[in-house]
Amino acid sequence: MIEIAREVVCDTGPIIHLDELGCLDLLADFKEILLTLSVVEEIEKHRPVALSIKTPYRVLRADRPSDDRLAAMCRIFSLDRGETESLCL
Repeated sequence: MIEIAREVVCDTGPIIHLDELGCLDLLADFKEILLTLSVVEEIEKHRPVALSIKTPYRVLRADRPSDDRLAAMCRIFSLDRGETESLCL
């Protein structure tokens, strides 16, 4: 038997692309989809319909990286605010 993940942290890209493919229902396998405020803002800007579909989203506030190594990696890879906040969750 495969154990289903209870929650998953998601960035903007997977939500937008799953919606483009008409496959947001795949996220129903998760108990909760954790999104940061920045990610929600990006989705609202680029694909607002993706947030209106019945999916177990929960929006959380994320702080900046407190770990210096994580902060450095985010700068090195030029991660945007949503990606950085998602990693912090």
